[in-house]
Amino acid sequence: MREDFRFWIADCSRISVSSDLDQAQELTLDQLIDRNVQALGGRVAIEAVQSIKFALHIVDPDFEVDAIYYAAQAGRMRIDITAGGKRLYAEAFNGSRAWQWKGKGEPVEV
Repeated sequence: MREDFRFWIADCSRISVSSDLDQAQELTLDQLIDRNVQALGGRVAIEAVQSIKFALHIVDPDFEVDAIYYAAQAGRMRIDITAGGKRLYAEAFNGSRAWQWKGKGEPVEV
């Protein structure tokens, strides 16, 4: 569990540790992880999470899209990508099989 958070926290390293830069202090990665775990209610609370949902806004030089990403224990996930209210792409994994849909036709198993 701790290793999963280590990668997630490292990816989120741009998050400010302190809102007052004069009082900011350097933290080790373990201290940063521990503070984030406590801010989320502690290890027991985090391990009790059965699923998550993220609303994303993706900006690329050539396009902007929105996405909803769902993930659940046992490796299940789904992402739906939309632009202008129209679904453009979707993919999912139910724990044993995966599929994707590229905006036209039927979903294809991958």
